[in-house]
Amino acid sequence: MISKPSTALPDLSPNAQVPEKTLLPIAPGQSIRLCLRNPSQVPRDWVTFLATPAAEKVNFSQNSLAVSFLNMRYFMAARQRADAMSAFASMDRVLPDGVGIQMAGWLFGLPRFARVSGTDTVPELLAQLPPGTRVFLLGGPPSAQARLRDAFATLFPSLVLAGTHHGFFEIDDEAHLAQQITSAQADVLLVGMGSPVQELWVQRNRHRVNSRLVICVGGLFQYWVGDLRRAPSLARALGFEWLWILVQQPEKWRIFSVDAVRFALILLRLRAAANSVAAAGVSTK
Repeated sequence: MISKPSTALPDLSPNAQVPEKTLLPIAPGQSIRLCLRNPSQVPRDWVTFLATPAAEKVNFSQNSLAVSFLNMRYFMAARQRADAMSAFASMDRVLPDGVGIQMAGWLFGLPRFARVSGTDTVPELLAQLPPGTRVFLLGGPPSAQARLRDAFATLFPSLVLAGTHHGFFEIDDEAHLAQQITSAQADVLLVGMGSPVQELWVQRNRHRVNSRLVICVGGLFQYWVGDLRRAPSLARALGFEWLWILVQQPEKWRIFSVDAVRFALILLRLRAAANSVAAAGVSTK
């Protein structure tokens, strides 16, 4: 059982108001609302949300918080697929991750914000959860599930691993999988299947599971099982984590070269379009 802390923190319920100046344009007429929070505050926000008693409602999604992270790669994925854009829009909180999103925020006049990395933030959350909190892990290949269970037990010995399931299944199996997660009575569900697959899964299934906190974690499980190594803190602080990833995963060269240039050009076009709209509005007054 998660006990309620004595200090109140901001309302993290799905219907809580979010400051207006957090809209990041992603395509003409389409934006993603970013949740701009101090990185150290985010895990405490989530702990507080979990400690808040759930309302007695039939629809599980009304009592849950769905969270995702947005970086340059996910930005590009959301632009390319209408259903991916819809999935990101359905998230209760989208946290900015990566230098590219920081640059985009600066370009569009958003308040200055720090990047919130899921690879750092989610382990910090788990470290702050009360002993006995139940966590379900969804994602990774079938061959890595045993290693993932062992890694979780080593990293978070005070928590209960409610269950795991690999991320390779047919859409027809989703209802059965959601029932398995619900039966596990997990307080926290971590979905690590890459974007936009994980966001699409959460959008389709969050109403089926009873987990209070559902977080899309991307490739986090790969770090836990040792397939990938975390970038040194200095590289992360200087914004060069992408280079560390490229060294370990050279097959992603296109993302950090061709796609990065396309990302910059898209931002400039969106900024020019916004300026044109603003100028037109001024001229009609």
